[in-house]
Amino acid sequence: PRVRSNSRMANVRRRKSRRKAGIATTKYGRKQKKKQKKVQIGLDTVRKRWDHKKSLRKNLSALGLAFDANTAVPLKSEEKQESSGSVEEYKKPEADVMETTELIQELEEMSTQPVKKRVCQMSRSEAKFIAGLIETHGTDYKKMVRDKRNYNQLTENQLRRKCEEFQSSPYVLT
Repeated sequence: PRVRSNSRMANVRRRKSRRKAGIATTKYGRKQKKKQKKVQIGLDTVRKRWDHKKSLRKNLSALGLAFDANTAVPLKSEEKQESSGSVEEYKKPEADVMETTELIQELEEMSTQPVKKRVCQMSRSEAKFIAGLIETHGTDYKKMVRDKRNYNQLTENQLRRKCEEFQSSPYVLT
């Protein structure tokens, strides 16, 4: 009988570790990879003004934003002692008037705009299911829970939320 080599008979973990062992990482290589990582920025207004050559702290300070909120508005030592001893109303320290950059003005404008309400994202099959339950049971959610069509075993509150979402969806013809 022929004897097989260990490389073929090894279990999955051993094979995986062998594959990983072939990659030689050096300190220099890790530094280069770290430099290549770029910050993911969600807001377009911030993304336009972001300089990838600068560090995070320098970018935020150039934009007029605080890196650490605790150090941005320091509390005086007297206020710290008062607040630690008793539970009183927090008095906002009178901070220096900060510079308002264009970015801060844009962010303030964005915060005053109303939030768009999320459109119902119910699937057609789920809408059909909810419509059938409403048709047979009306608003009696306890009966909906015990219905044989409720094979997902949705609770009373879950069905209530789904019915409310269905009523505000484009699937309902009023």
